[in-house]
Amino acid sequence: MYNKISFNKIRYSSRTGKYSYALLSSAAGKIKEYSDFLEMEINKGSSQSTINAYAQDLKRLFEYLSAFDDLEDINRLLTEIRLTTPLKEIIIQYPDYLLNGVDSDYVLAKYAANKLNSRAIKPASVTRHLSSVTTFITHSASLQNELLNFKEQGLVNLDLSLEEVVLFNNVLKRRKLTDNEIQGISRNSVISNVIKGGAKYTNDKIFFSKKLRNNSDTDGSLVHKAFPFEHILDLIENAKTYRDKCFWSLLAGTGIRGSEGSQVLLQDVDIENETVRIIDPTHRKSHFSVFSQEQRNKLEFKGRDTSEVYFIEPFRSIFFDNLCNYLSLERINVTHEVLFVSNSNNNHGDPIFKPSQSVASSFKALQKELKLKKIYTLHSLRHFYGVWCLNFIPVGNSFGLSIGTVNTMMGHASEKTTRKYAVKSSFIIRAAMEVANGILECNNNNLKGLVHRNIDQQVKRIKGELNYGR
Repeated sequence: MYNKISFNKIRYSSRTGKYSYALLSSAAGKIKEYSDFLEMEINKGSSQSTINAYAQDLKRLFEYLSAFDDLEDINRLLTEIRLTTPLKEIIIQYPDYLLNGVDSDYVLAKYAANKLNSRAIKPASVTRHLSSVTTFITHSASLQNELLNFKEQGLVNLDLSLEEVVLFNNVLKRRKLTDNEIQGISRNSVISNVIKGGAKYTNDKIFFSKKLRNNSDTDGSLVHKAFPFEHILDLIENAKTYRDKCFWSLLAGTGIRGSEGSQVLLQDVDIENETVRIIDPTHRKSHFSVFSQEQRNKLEFKGRDTSEVYFIEPFRSIFFDNLCNYLSLERINVTHEVLFVSNSNNNHGDPIFKPSQSVASSFKALQKELKLKKIYTLHSLRHFYGVWCLNFIPVGNSFGLSIGTVNTMMGHASEKTTRKYAVKSSFIIRAAMEVANGILECNNNNLKGLVHRNIDQQVKRIKGELNYGR
């Protein structure tokens, strides 16, 4: 019977005011490296959501490593798959453990998933998990270099081997293990050995895997994540509150992120000129000082080259047509300057930074009510904006703005990201077929009549080219 090692993630308030976490193991007590890493990220200025993601992702990593603490099982696995250095293989198979769980084709990944009863997670989540682990390992590599430099300068004493102070140092070295070393791996726990090892994984890119790519998105396009244009107006028009109608039309009409929209202040909205500005909240902290530290921790800003946003119709009209009703009927008895607030009785008037779960829930609930086949997140409105601007905005006799223009409009750091909104040929074909089917329906499905109309048009075109009958 496997005696599972339990891990408890404890949240606490750091000296900066943000929340950090401690990881407690039933076998090893507090995992110091875990807390140290999170505190370092907090001191760097990482957002609260980033800290939360790191905390959860690294907890999953340590749980995975804890599955390899049985001496007999490790010896059996070493014999079966003839591994020379198990630590490397354990880490290398971690992506497949996340992606496939108990269905993994890799022995160690499958072994751990069965012991932990771990289910597979979505490819997009796997990518994020591995990014967290890679960052964790990268910092270890930096620490290793710093320690070596300090030793050369006589500033620190490293008479103890680097294995005792740095992560992942020797795990990529292949050699035959002695019986004592194999026993030592179990006796000191795999977790202990991994933490005391070193870091060379990120340079070797061992976490990159073709299996991590979503099969429905083989060309990297973000089209399938965009809210469908044929339903978007129905959704906004059927919103239950003026707040949701304004918020959703702002996101769809400008392509800003949900976090950016939730941080808009009253002074950022120019009703007369029908414009909105997006400004980094760290540049005006006094406006947010009235909120609790917990609320301020939810503030996020990924960066934009310009505060100006570019509204597209009909969403600009929907936003400003409903804004006055929202301000006069729903945003009442509010003393702060944040535009969008909670409508619930329990926390009416509180900001919806990030945005809040209630806003996301109402967005999904209405989609279910409208019987959409797929339920989309609020971020799908940003994807809609990118797809629409790149492919369907009328420009002279053609459609779609340039990559560079849309890149500026969306505030992307790189045109490579914007390029993912380019429409797949199959998407255009489906849209064209929808139009064709609509024309057919308007003609009472008269196939014969449409054929004759087409022939007549072709004859007229040819006559015109030949100047026939003139």
